[in-house]
Amino acid sequence: MSLDTPPSETTAVLAPITDGLPRPGSYRAAESRCILEISAALGPLTTLRGRFAVLDNSLVVDDTGDQAALLLEASVPSLRTTRPLAGRRALGQRGLDARHHGLLRLRADRISTVDATRWRIRAQLTLRAAPIDITMKARIAVCEADRIALIATGAVSSRELREACSIRLPRTVPADRVQIMFAADFR
Repeated sequence: MSLDTPPSETTAVLAPITDGLPRPGSYRAAESRCILEISAALGPLTTLRGRFAVLDNSLVVDDTGDQAALLLEASVPSLRTTRPLAGRRALGQRGLDARHHGLLRLRADRISTVDATRWRIRAQLTLRAAPIDITMKARIAVCEADRIALIATGAVSSRELREACSIRLPRTVPADRVQIMFAADFR
């Protein structure tokens, strides 16, 4: 190993700076490449975690390349939790009411880029046919010309859920907030 300094004519080639959005168009994630999780949390502890089956998803980047819209639909009855009895109660009449409201929808028309690897997503989460505003922070894992992979997280207080759509978690699932995690590989 030599401690000689490199020649002065050596230049580093840096990757081009992107604005964080792929090129304009419509993108979809395959069913196996899209995850929607919900978790109940009390302070730093997660008291219940579950995963929904995603039915439909899309990411549309407009022609100017400056704005994007996100749509995600999931089946509420498909919820699988870490605690089956608590999950069954969460799907019941006082919870998500899967029998009468079988669709969970996450729609975002306001996606802003914080930097090349992070987005802020202002979305509307629809549970039990009631819209709830949620702000999600997204980390971009891969952003190429025709592909984008991201992980987004956001939280809604339990009180806000009760007031907006009458969702009550079982007593065996103490929570002060409900967190939403969304991960997808759009192509």
